[in-house]
Amino acid sequence: MTREHIIPSFLYKFQTDSGLPSIGWNERANDVIGGEAKIADVCGDCNNGPLGNLDGYGKNFLIENGFLTQSFFKTKTDINYDYNMLLRWVMKISYNAAVAGGEPYSSVFNDYRKFILEGVDIPDKSEVMMFFGITSPVKLNGKLEEFSNIEVSDDNLCAPFYVRITSNIPDFLPKGIIMKGIYFGSLFIHIAILKNAKDSKSFFKRQVCKTAKIKYIDPNTSACHIETCGKNWIELYKKQAAIEYGTVGFEKLDKKLSNLKIPKKKSKN
Repeated sequence: MTREHIIPSFLYKFQTDSGLPSIGWNERANDVIGGEAKIADVCGDCNNGPLGNLDGYGKNFLIENGFLTQSFFKTKTDINYDYNMLLRWVMKISYNAAVAGGEPYSSVFNDYRKFILEGVDIPDKSEVMMFFGITSPVKLNGKLEEFSNIEVSDDNLCAPFYVRITSNIPDFLPKGIIMKGIYFGSLFIHIAILKNAKDSKSFFKRQVCKTAKIKYIDPNTSACHIETCGKNWIELYKKQAAIEYGTVGFEKLDKKLSNLKIPKKKSKN
C-alpha cells in the first residue's frame, strides 16, 4: 500500500514553482495546515497505474485549455475535454478528499470505484452530473506586496492559481444529494451525486445552473463554451474564510499566514 496525494502532486509543484505556498483547510484537523496532503492505504499498482494516468490526463486538460497559469484573465472561453476521463479524475480527487476529511457520506463513492479505476460501470447522466464555472479576475486598487509572487496584468488584474476542494454543500444533504467542488485557479468543477436524491433531478439541474451560474456538462459532448459566473475568486472564498477565521481565530490564523515560508519563484526562462 502507498500514500497518494489528495491534490495531485503536479499542482503542488506548479504552485511552488510559481512562488506560492501550499496551505489549506483540513476538515479532520479543523485547522489550516501547510504541506502536501496525502491519503494512506492506496494500492501501489493503482497509484502508479490508473490513478497516475488520471492525473496525467488532468494535467493535460488544464494545460491545453489554458488554466494552468497564474494569469487567466478571460471572462469567457471554450473548453475541450474527454468527459469520462475528466469525470473520473474529478471523482478520484473528491473521493480522496472526502475520506481524508472523515466526511460521513464518503462511502457513497465506493459505488464508483470501478468507474474511477477502470472506466467501466459508467454512471447514468441523471445519477452523476458535472458542472463547469469560471471566476472573474480581481481588479486591484493598489499594489501587492513584492513578496506575494502573485502575477498582475498591466491593467491591474490578478487571478492566482490556487487549488481548493469544497466540502459537501450542507443544504443538499437532507435532499440526499452530494455536491462537491474543486477549484483549479479560475476554473471550478462541481460534481453532484444524485443516486439517493429525494427531489426531481432535472429540477435540481435547472436550479443549480440558474442560481450558481454554472454550466451543466452533457456526457455526450467533448467541448463547450463557458462564461464567468459573475463572481471573482475573493468573493467565492468569503464563506470559507469566515469558517477558517471563526474556527481558528483571527490572531492564530494571521500568525500562521504571516509565518508562511514563501517559496522562491522559478524563472520562466
